[in-house]
Amino acid sequence: IVDVYPNPFNSNTSITYNLPEAAIVEVALFDIAGRQVSGLMLNYVQAGQHTFTLDGSDLSGGVYVLQLQANERAFKHKLTLIK
Repeated sequence: IVDVYPNPFNSNTSITYNLPEAAIVEVALFDIAGRQVSGLMLNYVQAGQHTFTLDGSDLSGGVYVLQLQANERAFKHKLTLIK
């Protein structure tokens, strides 16, 4: 994960990531207790830089962990949602 902006965020934040090669990418969001609160996407993605928007308008304020998995590697980033 290259960038999460803004973080902390109020309702939406943009997540940018790079892939060195094409991969099936799975993105999930977990609360601080480790419970999955959202499965965001599961797509085949070409190599390169990509950005998507996380809509947190239906979530409670708090700390979350975004997990991006590609080619059997997982990357995690802490996000703070302010309501």
